[in-house]
Amino acid sequence: MKNNDLLKYENSLIRVLDIKETSVLVIDCNKKSMPKWVSISAISEYEICSDYLFELSADIESLEPYSRKTAYKRFTLISRI
Repeated sequence: MKNNDLLKYENSLIRVLDIKETSVLVIDCNKKSMPKWVSISAISEYEICSDYLFELSADIESLEPYSRKTAYKRFTLISRI
């Protein structure tokens, strides 16, 4: 596991933002909530998910031009994290 990895377990999808010795800063991609620190053992059942990114990019391409522009603009704002 490393920074910016997407992890999936059942219907839950989280992104790793930072890793310390025994805890991980994660953000839940399904909920609008603040990032939180969780123990590494709490997310031990999660698996690295790379195929989800391809689904997201396909969804963005199917949007109207204005919505696509907004999505790219918002992604640019948060991509620095």
